[in-house]
Amino acid sequence: ILFIRLWYLQAIIGAYYYEQAESNRIRPVRLRPPRGIIYDRNGRPLVENVLVFDISLIPEDAPDLDATIDKLSMIVKMSPESIHSLLEKADPIRSAYDPVKIHEEAPWDEVAVVEAHQDDLPGAIIEPEHRMQYPYAKLASHQFGYIGKVSPAQHKQEQTDIGLLTGQTGLEKGYGKLLRGVAGRRMIQVNAAGRKVKDLGIKEPRPGTDLYLTLDLDAQKAAEEGLGDRAGAVVAMDPNTGEVLALASHPAYDPNLFPRGISPKDWVRLTNDPSHPMYNRAIQSVYPPGSIFKIIVALAGLDSGVIK
Repeated sequence: ILFIRLWYLQAIIGAYYYEQAESNRIRPVRLRPPRGIIYDRNGRPLVENVLVFDISLIPEDAPDLDATIDKLSMIVKMSPESIHSLLEKADPIRSAYDPVKIHEEAPWDEVAVVEAHQDDLPGAIIEPEHRMQYPYAKLASHQFGYIGKVSPAQHKQEQTDIGLLTGQTGLEKGYGKLLRGVAGRRMIQVNAAGRKVKDLGIKEPRPGTDLYLTLDLDAQKAAEEGLGDRAGAVVAMDPNTGEVLALASHPAYDPNLFPRGISPKDWVRLTNDPSHPMYNRAIQSVYPPGSIFKIIVALAGLDSGVIK
């Protein structure tokens, strides 16, 4: 009887217990760094970080995934089918035990309930995140550009962690490596049920480098207000240094749509808008200089002595 039982444990259900034993181990938890803050020339923040809390789920840590999803759905006010759909659509290059976000920027009452019922919600965790916020909405949006989640191609090319946000256009892309910082790591010990036993140490994330621009917030506001609702561009520069004090392009878009993951509806609306709000008219358009260029020719002639 003992030999039969031993054979059953090893040959028939050995894989199950092997997985259980493997999951009872030390696990690293990635800590995402806050992105660098963007300031104007006088040190006034144009792009900031705000602390939010996401409710995520690690399917591998839930012995009874359906039971966890049923309980979690009542807290986050989502249907179990919607949560299953999010898990199925999780990033294809996601590693085992990487959390899948269920509710981003969850209200504090939901965060408190999940945190207080950890024993009843194996696999459900709270992830504190720093999200980018553009306090002036559309102001200077073309200079900042927008950020989005790392694509598989960017992950392979830049060796960027999955789930991190990276710049897709503008300054957010040009200075992306400096702005995004370096992720940290917390080492925790978990049991076979996926519950945390204790913390074993932490390597703090390194925040992104702050960026100081030559833009002047007051000049930028004046340029934006001067354009009003008209399509066009305004560029103001210091002729002595070449520093750009203001650069406005209208119509503009709100970059606050992107850090939280832009909805397909909003993306279609932006890209199909006949006024092309994502088009930077100040640097992407080509305009005939007209009679203004006569001044440059005249200056060149006077400087070279061809004319008096």
